[in-house]
Amino acid sequence: MRRSPKPVIVAIAVTAAAATIAACSSSSSGTSAGSSSSTSSSAGGQVTLSWWNNATADPLKGIWVSAVTAFHTAHPNVTIQNVPHQNEFFKTNMPIALKSNNPPDIYQQWGGGAEATQIQSGKLADLTQYVSGWIGTLGKAAAGWQVNGKFMDCTRFRFKTQVNEFERWIIQNSSGGWQHPVHIHFEEFRILSRNGVAVKPGSIEFARKDVMQLRGNDRIELLIRFRDMVGGYPIHCHNTVHEDHQMMMIYNVADVGDNNTRP
Repeated sequence: MRRSPKPVIVAIAVTAAAATIAACSSSSSGTSAGSSSSTSSSAGGQVTLSWWNNATADPLKGIWVSAVTAFHTAHPNVTIQNVPHQNEFFKTNMPIALKSNNPPDIYQQWGGGAEATQIQSGKLADLTQYVSGWIGTLGKAAAGWQVNGKFMDCTRFRFKTQVNEFERWIIQNSSGGWQHPVHIHFEEFRILSRNGVAVKPGSIEFARKDVMQLRGNDRIELLIRFRDMVGGYPIHCHNTVHEDHQMMMIYNVADVGDNNTRP
């Protein structure tokens, strides 16, 4: 079990990615209802790829058009057809296209649960081996929303706490300017200190809470007690965009805890 001298450290090391790029592993001729993309083809060394995105107006539309033009200049045998979709229809059209024989070759994706569902279509390609050499040059924009360097995994608990025990946790934010209202489900906690400054009676933060405001580069130390109820519970950012992009984890309250101080 884990005792208070060895605090749990939850580092909210996160950044925002406006969109990620997903690629379909293959496509064939044919047309599906609601699909406006062309299919990949290869003739005489020429390749045509369809690129779906939600940039229907400038300035973003112009940025994508410029990127497509620059890529074609560098790779004359590759033509990318820019196919913008209205934002409100994009997330509906994409699942339909993946069920057809004519999905786009490349499409805009925000990651998270939607992409996890789309992977089940069997039509998405793993691009890791192709981008691993340069993806780091994008900096924080490629990091996504993570907790302790990991995305949410609904199939496993990140750590176990023990019933009828107190624990001391450290929650810290290394994402710079981003703020995160962090919600710990099941039990309330007391904030002991923020950035090394003790929280004393009279402070608004002295009261018991289940949500804390984790500001840019904050380090919060808290005390939490688990009573006699067991089961799995989440910890997540209450910014809906962040939590939708997997900025959360689940922990397990059990009869016997563990010593994992970096879940």
